Amino acid sequence: MTAEQLQRVYMRFSREVYILSTLQSPRIVPLYACASTTEDLTLVMQYMRRGSLNRVLCSENAWREVTPEMRHRLLCDVAQGMQYLHDRNVYHRDLKSHNVLLTDDWRAVLTDFGMSKTCSAITAATHAKSTYAGGTLAWTAPEVFKPRVGGGHRSNFTFKSDVYSYGIVVWEVLVADAARAAPQARRWIQQQMGELVAAVLRGDQPPLPADSVSDANVARAASHEALMRRCLAAEPEARPSFREAVAEQAAM
Repeated sequence: MTAEQLQRVYMRFSREVYILSTLQSPRIVPLYACASTTEDLTLVMQYMRRGSLNRVLCSENAWREVTPEMRHRLLCDVAQGMQYLHDRNVYHRDLKSHNVLLTDDWRAVLTDFGMSKTCSAITAATHAKSTYAGGTLAWTAPEVFKPRVGGGHRSNFTFKSDVYSYGIVVWEVLVADAARAAPQARRWIQQQMGELVAAVLRGDQPPLPADSVSDANVARAASHEALMRRCLAAEPEARPSFREAVAEQAAM
């Protein structure tokens, strides 16, 4: 990079690290320190030995430890963390089970957000690919891929795009047991997720195995399913805010 490009990256990195340092919530992985050189930008955050929700979903032994009531609580934790971010005008942009970490007492905390502008600056300067550019395909809301009205390079991403991603996370938790029963779990999940995205684009109800909507699977499963379907609405305006989602979960 040129000196001017490096300065732009460091300014954005400093600004975003400052924002991260102000976020203090039990639902957000805390930032302890940061460091920067001409080759690396580093964040030091709390270590979560249980790893991600995705890791546990894919582990039969680990997922068996998570009771239906705990699964319900994890979904509530994620919504509360997202409400905290949105109340402070912070997008996540890449919400998925991989970016939900688990504490020792099986509570969910959010990570891997807030660096999108820094990564965009690096991408623009180096022409490298950025994992923050538009989230992860299967979890990304359909409006993000549409051409922006009036042109320009700004994204269509809004707070409601994060809500859509949350709907996919709820779906992941609801279908975890059904996926494990399939002969090839990962292929089954990919196929089902593809059908889900296609259904959303058609305006149809997202598919969900019938036995997934059971309190023996996830406590208050029917209520979570109803909220999930609203979060996965094709039109952003039809999706609830995270404040509304948290209120609904409190009343479950």
